Amino acid sequence: MLKSLGYILKIWILVSWVPVLVSFLLGLPINNLYLIVFTANVLFIAYFARFRNKNFENFTNKSFISKPIIFYSIILGFTLKFGLNPLFNFDSILGYFDIGNSIIFFHPKLLDILIVVILGPISEEIIYRFIVFKKIINLSSNPWLAILLSSVLFSVIHWTSINLVLMTFVMGMFLSYIFWKTKNIWVPIICHVTMNSIAIFYEVFFQQHYISILQKLDFGFLYWMICLISLLMSIMIIRILISKIAPPQNKYIP
Repeated sequence: MLKSLGYILKIWILVSWVPVLVSFLLGLPINNLYLIVFTANVLFIAYFARFRNKNFENFTNKSFISKPIIFYSIILGFTLKFGLNPLFNFDSILGYFDIGNSIIFFHPKLLDILIVVILGPISEEIIYRFIVFKKIINLSSNPWLAILLSSVLFSVIHWTSINLVLMTFVMGMFLSYIFWKTKNIWVPIICHVTMNSIAIFYEVFFQQHYISILQKLDFGFLYWMICLISLLMSIMIIRILISKIAPPQNKYIP
């Protein structure tokens, strides 16, 4: 347990505070922080690939991808987004709207969108699921501890607001659980990419329309039913994915 906590603290410093410190020391604009954090992720993954611990490599089978996995992972991304985003929309529930205030959404550049939608989710899933999760399994032999701690680390990296921290924690629990059950990194990657794509789509292009929908629902019965139904659908899709992933040897991706 203590070794797992120490490992989590070390990764948190490496992928969160070191990029912030570098950005501050170099006097870089804050809107470059996305690129710096992503660069730190890539360097960490490269380090792991070079010096990885062979003792827990056999925890997961080689991940494979198929049309059903892509389809159900995308649907899972939709249901999780529509279940979790309204559920943790505290600023709006408390009576004021603070949507889309992240700096990336003021003047989004193509590179920013590419990092948020594709590159960021891929690097984050490799770190928090494929590397961190498996390392905690190796240290503790406790999958539920690995699910909890990898999700805590995943959430505190997104420290811009309490809404986002709590939402990413629950999201991390879902993604870590399905990675544990399927042992296929493509499932959380596709799901994460889908969720971030939806966020970019409505926050950049349909922000006002999204706010007006929230105002019409007025956080009443229908609003909470949407959250509940979406989360129940997520659980159902996870069960389908787990039942469908029995990887044939010829579809492995190295």
